Amino acid sequence: MAEVAPVADAGGGGRPLSFGIGYGSPRRGNQGMEPDLQAEFAALHNLVEEADVAAPSRQMVVGCLKQLPKLYRELARTFESRYADEITRLVRAMLKALVDTAPTVAEAFVARLHALHGRLGLGPLDLKPSPPPKPPKRKAR
Repeated sequence: MAEVAPVADAGGGGRPLSFGIGYGSPRRGNQGMEPDLQAEFAALHNLVEEADVAAPSRQMVVGCLKQLPKLYRELARTFESRYADEITRLVRAMLKALVDTAPTVAEAFVARLHALHGRLGLGPLDLKPSPPPKPPKRKAR
């Protein structure tokens, strides 16, 4: 299993690793964001590639990772919730693939994304799974 480098806490103050994209006070005009994004997503890609994860799961995670830079750029440019929602959806899918086989990598993955959100001035990620739908009520006979 890959050794995971610690990630600086971006103001998390010991919060658990379950968050929600919010809009707090985003930085407008993130011109300097591109190098940060490229470096951060390269580090996330390396983290996944070095992890002991089955090939199909790894391919799915890498495929999702490739979509994130564009979504983050669009979110920073427009602040539209649809980009935040899609980022959350993709991150949840990636974590689902990682958490069973590489929980340490999944935790480091979330910590890096949380730190990225802090640096970009975005709200935290909501990675708690959605509650299951309630079963239909049975009619009394």
